[in-house]
Amino acid sequence: MKATQSKFKRNIWQQLKNILLGSALFLFAAITTFIIFLSLNADKVKGMLINELDSRLKADLYIGELHFSAVQNFPMASLQFQDVLILTDDQQKTQDTLAQAAFVELNFNLLDFFRKEYTIRHLSVENGSVNPKVYPHGGSNYLLWESDTPEQDESIHFDIQSLNLKKVHVRYMNEPAKYFVDVVFDDMQIKSSKEKELRKFSLMGSFTGKNIQLGDTRLPSNLYIHTNVKAGLDDKNSLFLEESRLTIYEHHFIVDGIFRRKEDLPYADATVAAENLNTALLLEKFPHAWKKLLKPYNPSGELTFEAHIKGFLHDAASPEVACHFLVKNGNITIPGLDMETDIHEGQGSYSKRANSSFNAGNLDITNIVASTGQSSLQGKISLDNLRKPKLSFQLQASLSPGKLLTLYPYESLHQAGGNVDLDINFSGLMSEGNSFTHKDLLSSRLSGQVKLHDVSFIVNDKHHLPYHGIEAHMNFQDNTLQMKSLRGKAGTSDFQVTGIIQNVLPWLFVPGEKADVEASLTAEYINMDEILQHHTHEADTIYRLSLPSRMEMQMQADVGRFRFRDFVADDVSGHARITNQQFFADHLELNAMGGRIIIEGLVDGRPQDQLEISCMARLEDVDIHQLFFQTGNFGQNGITHENLHGRVTAGLHFSSSWSGLQINWDAMETTANLTIKNGRLVDYHPLIALGAIYSYE
Repeated sequence: MKATQSKFKRNIWQQLKNILLGSALFLFAAITTFIIFLSLNADKVKGMLINELDSRLKADLYIGELHFSAVQNFPMASLQFQDVLILTDDQQKTQDTLAQAAFVELNFNLLDFFRKEYTIRHLSVENGSVNPKVYPHGGSNYLLWESDTPEQDESIHFDIQSLNLKKVHVRYMNEPAKYFVDVVFDDMQIKSSKEKELRKFSLMGSFTGKNIQLGDTRLPSNLYIHTNVKAGLDDKNSLFLEESRLTIYEHHFIVDGIFRRKEDLPYADATVAAENLNTALLLEKFPHAWKKLLKPYNPSGELTFEAHIKGFLHDAASPEVACHFLVKNGNITIPGLDMETDIHEGQGSYSKRANSSFNAGNLDITNIVASTGQSSLQGKISLDNLRKPKLSFQLQASLSPGKLLTLYPYESLHQAGGNVDLDINFSGLMSEGNSFTHKDLLSSRLSGQVKLHDVSFIVNDKHHLPYHGIEAHMNFQDNTLQMKSLRGKAGTSDFQVTGIIQNVLPWLFVPGEKADVEASLTAEYINMDEILQHHTHEADTIYRLSLPSRMEMQMQADVGRFRFRDFVADDVSGHARITNQQFFADHLELNAMGGRIIIEGLVDGRPQDQLEISCMARLEDVDIHQLFFQTGNFGQNGITHENLHGRVTAGLHFSSSWSGLQINWDAMETTANLTIKNGRLVDYHPLIALGAIYSYE
């Protein structure tokens, strides 16, 4: 029984093998016969193609060789052209090369032989060039295809669904639009299909933009681009892109949207996005105008952005733009200050309305976290209308004074140290482009606080006066700076100041603007020798007093001890003011020379390189010996402090000219009404000699 079943299975398997073998032989014979048939009709197909091209192409076509193959791309038939040349007439009626290629291949379905309608669906071009042109006064050299031809029993149609380009050089010139495109398709595959009223196509491959100029914008030379584009084209020539990917110098972009012509101008409603762009590398590939604008800042870091563009892409009608971006691990240099800032992270946005220039857009940068050296910054910046910007920013920073001086240089300060904490909010309009006017700063809004911690610096490096141990807490409110506390030391002198400075922003940033100061000064000791010292010689020390020309000041002073040269005063108090480079001592009281002195006076610093000083003083019970000693004997040697003793009470009016704080004794005028008590004249030789004469007589 088992033997019978086994024999039955072998018979079935043998019959099945015979059927399969017969079918394969039949199919092979049919295909072979079909291919032989096609080969016999190859000349007919070639002739039909040549006739079709002659009837449709309004140009001179030259072909070196033409081959037909039914096997090479089976089940597609192939027509292969070698050494193809297409010539057209330019506007001067002279022949110009439109296209040339070493190899061109056309493919159609083998079944088209039975339909007697041959549809070319695949086209390949290798080692060629194409030179389409739009002439200055209209017309072009590439609209050469005749769509309507006489009907024939057998015909060839073109419905290109696949286009392969290898090493094809395209030079497109549109003089009216100022478009010049010079690209080489290294290896590009373009596929196309028809769905209802939309023709879809994809582009896969790479090309090199040797020279691309679109209007006034010139893209970098030798721009290598890899594409993975999914697109659609409707019957109105509107281009639809769906998550199309472009890789430019290892930077990946995604484009999604619609591009079409509207009112005979290019129009877009599209989104462009990219992640982790290398900004330094990308900057090198920017158009020259963009590179020139950004290069001084030497930006670097990782940039991620998404931009939506809607509107006309034309110089006369620019689009609406909305862009959001993120910068990480970056660096930027502030031009002219040699100051580098590390941008750890910054988020922002840019937007502009349609039909406005890019300078009229709004820029917002938020969540900035940055550092420069050992200093840190964080905050946000807003610029509304870049042409006449309204600048708004919030800044929280911890800076070294040295870094702060690079932002606001002051040439007399050197070797700054310590720390400055800023918490500032500002909003103001720049009505004249990229700078603030006096009116702008007056109408701006400023608030926040500044704190100084152990700040030190040197004023005027000729004598190296060190300011040190400075602590301060100051508040900004619009154009007023409130000094809640400001204390420190200048050499051996100490100071503590409270008060306000008004018109502070124009004073800091607009040349010629003045500040109004109301302040109170408290000090235990002030050494004017150190403060006023300009430089020293072997024999003498030169002092200089320069009254500020851009400051109006009202000050109440309370000083424990005051010293200048041999003059020493204690418990100095009173009110003084500075206006128009003139110092007014409205009422000063001090203890000096063993008595009490009350002074009212004027120091006029307006004459160049000199001071005009005049004062009225009331001396009460002053030691006349110390008076002459501390005033340098009033510039004379006839009678000196060594000769005088006693107590003097006087009313004094004094005026003189000073240069480098050296008195001009010849210009001095003094009138005094004085009373001396317990006076003694000691070793005054003229009187001793006179006494001897009277004694002799």
